[in-house]
Amino acid sequence: KYKEASVPLEKQRFLVNFENDSIDKAINQYLAKLSDDDKLKIIKNLLEKYIFAFNEKKVYVEYLGFSKDEITKVVNSVLKAEKILSVKEVEDKTQKDFRGCIITSEDLKIKCRATLEENIAEIKEQYTEDLALALFGGRLPEWKK
Repeated sequence: KYKEASVPLEKQRFLVNFENDSIDKAINQYLAKLSDDDKLKIIKNLLEKYIFAFNEKKVYVEYLGFSKDEITKVVNSVLKAEKILSVKEVEDKTQKDFRGCIITSEDLKIKCRATLEENIAEIKEQYTEDLALALFGGRLPEWKK
């Protein structure tokens, strides 16, 4: 009985993993085709959502995946230049899993990630079903409507 009960669960787990991996691959292929300017626009849009958190605060900027000049320009377009204490590339090897920037308040109480990966997570959270339908064209039984 245990084996009979676990087969549908394993099938569902496999299907969910397959869909998730396929969506990740499609998004990463799309991002790879974007210009750096378009990727920086995504970073800028994320930063604009966080501007309220840094009102009247000076910040540190850490970045990866772009040049210092590119990130500085984007951050300056959202925050005033006099608020930026430093802009430096991420040194911590464990943090090398993102493309974008992390903004930290001077008092270290507020930290916001404006990265392509954050954008991907946000898109997947809001639109997983739509992405799967578009990617698989309704060919998977669980997504038919």
